[in-house]
Amino acid sequence: MADEEKVANELLLPQPSHEHHSPTTEILEAVGRVSMARGSLTHVIETSYARPLSWKTRIGYAFGSIVERTQDTVFMSISMIFFNQVVGLTGTLASLALTIALIVDAVADPSIGSWSDRVKTRFGRRHPFMYLSSIPVALSLGLLFNPPYHISKMAAFFWFTCFTILFRLSVSFYSVPFMGLGAELTSHPQQRSILMSMQALFGYFVAPMIMFIGYQKMLVSGAGLLNRDNYPPFIYLCCAVVFVASILCAVLTHDQIKYLPTSKSHPGIKALIMEFVHALRNRSFISVVIAFLLLSTNLGIADTILLYTGLYFWRLKTTEISGFTLTVPIAAIIGPPITLLLLRKFEKRTLIMLMCLFYAVLGCTPVSLRLLGVLDLSHNVLLFVLYGFMMLTYICLVGHNILVMNMLADIADQHEVLTYKRNEGIFYSARTLIGKSASALGHVFGGIGVDIIGLVPGSDPEHISQKVRDHLGILSMIGSIAGLLAMVSYGFYAIDNKKHQEIVDILKKRAQEQARSVEKDYDKL
Repeated sequence: MADEEKVANELLLPQPSHEHHSPTTEILEAVGRVSMARGSLTHVIETSYARPLSWKTRIGYAFGSIVERTQDTVFMSISMIFFNQVVGLTGTLASLALTIALIVDAVADPSIGSWSDRVKTRFGRRHPFMYLSSIPVALSLGLLFNPPYHISKMAAFFWFTCFTILFRLSVSFYSVPFMGLGAELTSHPQQRSILMSMQALFGYFVAPMIMFIGYQKMLVSGAGLLNRDNYPPFIYLCCAVVFVASILCAVLTHDQIKYLPTSKSHPGIKALIMEFVHALRNRSFISVVIAFLLLSTNLGIADTILLYTGLYFWRLKTTEISGFTLTVPIAAIIGPPITLLLLRKFEKRTLIMLMCLFYAVLGCTPVSLRLLGVLDLSHNVLLFVLYGFMMLTYICLVGHNILVMNMLADIADQHEVLTYKRNEGIFYSARTLIGKSASALGHVFGGIGVDIIGLVPGSDPEHISQKVRDHLGILSMIGSIAGLLAMVSYGFYAIDNKKHQEIVDILKKRAQEQARSVEKDYDKL
């Protein structure tokens, strides 16, 4: 208790000054500081532990996930096939470009997370990043998919590398603070679950609908996905959606700034290193990091290979491939209520392990059956089966992402109990870095894989050998191994519902004691 009071006094009460002031001035300044501290603590206590979030705040925060999912879906779904089959860049060179971008991410994302945790502005810790990054995210996405016509392979490689780095850095400046904001808005378990469910619903509904519009209306003329002229209008639509959604998220949650925790320290290399050391000592954090990396790698491979398998393995038309995107909004509607219902009966750890198992198994089942000669169906029935399996896998994925966001928020709460610091930026930067790393790994694996199996740039879906087709099917299933390993890693997550409630009670009691301490000093003055 003595340590807690010492920390509270250091953070909240007037500090000694070497400047000379009159007694009256010192008293007035002290009263001002204590009043502000008292008000700040009251806001934090109300927001984190009692005050329910308004629907405006929930919807506003959910708009941010549209930015997350749209940029991620567009990049993961079409960047590889665009630069490989349309622009003519070999899969290996495309993989090298993504590897270089991944190295930049490894340094940038944690640094952005720490910066976001420590910055002090009148607009809080998170919102300045969200406002300022909205234009760069949209602009860099548009430039990425607009290389000059008749560009050489090496020039295409440098274009893909440079604008991928710029795009992913811009995304990090938005995504890391955005996710940190979600953990700060509320510490109440039910409120947090609702908030994360809404952001999953918005993201997984809007982003696939945009892809559906693209596949149905914008990417169909001529050679469809292999026609370069189809891409610019679709990309401009995505840029507009990303920009509008990012601004709406920041504006609609702006009134929450006064309730959010503020930075209690200043940035520094030594402090940044120590934050990572503390984070890496947390067993639950390591479990989630490893598991999320594995499952996201599974997803990255699946998303990268999806268009290849649709065109070359299943021999589907672009409009038929668009049907896959419609299964995701359905999963986004079904997934959150199912997840919230199951959370009443299961611990997060148990439920997320089941989600990983079903996602990995269901994802590779159709291709496995086709390779074994079992799934020999008429074309329309085959489409129905493929769409059904895709919907089931995304129900699992939506539930998984809701649970991961909750688990990282719980870990941030536990970290505050141990260190007296709110470092959501550090923990959520890991999530952002892992998501982008998995996307890169999926593209690297897919890019090298299509070169190895002999699928050359510009291949006609009707004129490739059955051997190449079969090897492509096998390639699409390998990621499921990573999904099964993710299930094992999540088994080491150690924060159950009872333990998290104890953590919340400690934080609430600590904040109330600090508020009472400030009240006493205020009364004395």
